[in-house]
Amino acid sequence: MSSSKSQSNPECPVFFSKNVTFVLKGAGIILMLFHHLFSCSADLVEKYHVSSRLIPIDKIMTLSALSKICVAIFVFLSACGITISLRQKPKDQQTGYVWHRYKKLAFGFLIVYLISILTFFLRVDRLGIYFKEGGLKGIFYMIIDASGLASFFGTPSYNETWWYMSVAILMVFAMPLLISLYDHFGLSAVVVAAMLTYLGIPLTAFTTYLFTMLLGIMAASENIYGYLFSLRKKLKSIKSDTVFYSLALVFFAFLFLVILTFRFKCGHEDLTDGLLALILSGIFFILTDLKGFRFPFLSLLGKHSMNMFLLHTLIFEYYFTDFIYSFHNWLLITLVLLCASLAISAVIDFFKSKYSVYH
Repeated sequence: MSSSKSQSNPECPVFFSKNVTFVLKGAGIILMLFHHLFSCSADLVEKYHVSSRLIPIDKIMTLSALSKICVAIFVFLSACGITISLRQKPKDQQTGYVWHRYKKLAFGFLIVYLISILTFFLRVDRLGIYFKEGGLKGIFYMIIDASGLASFFGTPSYNETWWYMSVAILMVFAMPLLISLYDHFGLSAVVVAAMLTYLGIPLTAFTTYLFTMLLGIMAASENIYGYLFSLRKKLKSIKSDTVFYSLALVFFAFLFLVILTFRFKCGHEDLTDGLLALILSGIFFILTDLKGFRFPFLSLLGKHSMNMFLLHTLIFEYYFTDFIYSFHNWLLITLVLLCASLAISAVIDFFKSKYSVYH
């Protein structure tokens, strides 16, 4: 199955715009910070007496746990983007694109890694995680960590949230194969990916998001959001665009809440999170591309999401914990970490734009 059918319709948008991607990444990074600050740091919440005025703190913790869908959002968007890019390139250029994408990803990570190591004096004990088995092994572990593959090899990492780098890197190289599988087997490939646990395949950091990757490939290949636009053109009985898209938003929001509730009660994050990312993308496609709403702050965060992901744990958990949690209120804590991560990212990108071809 290919993308030619959906893209041949001149009335049908090729896919959602980059602005939608940035807005979704911006929403994703807020969810990530929220998730790590509270759900993943329950001990810090208790230690610093984190409070909430309008919503009970236990409900904040629950919402924070559900915010882990942020990972699927980034995986889904990456799968969509890589699929579209590879399909637009001749076969002889696809390998070059994969390597370029990898080098850009690895270079961006390496910069933040070096900054982290150079600022080790803010938390001296962090370097010790490399050298528990001696100096030579410690240096070897540092090299692996600098490559972004510490999680894949099961070796120590300076920052525990960098596990996602292994998923992101492996995904870049796996995408041509996954796209080929989708082209040969279509929806069956997506269904098989959804049944991994029932097939006895253990869920690793990578396989947990394999279903989400296939969903992203399917969404981009079949231009499923473009069909929503085409459906509007066919339904002449609904005279108003506003009414049609409002109904679509209500339907998507209902689906989102149903799946989120199922996730809360039953788990199965390897399935639910990909579906939630798919639906959330549809919601922002309608709001941004079809209805013209703009979310400038989310878009700004989206452009800095990579750096913010790599930096935020250093700031709130390793280096400046007392400062971040000194604000006590959960909303203030989140805003302070958001602004601090964004400010540092802006400085990094300023220098990258001057000296790096991978900006």
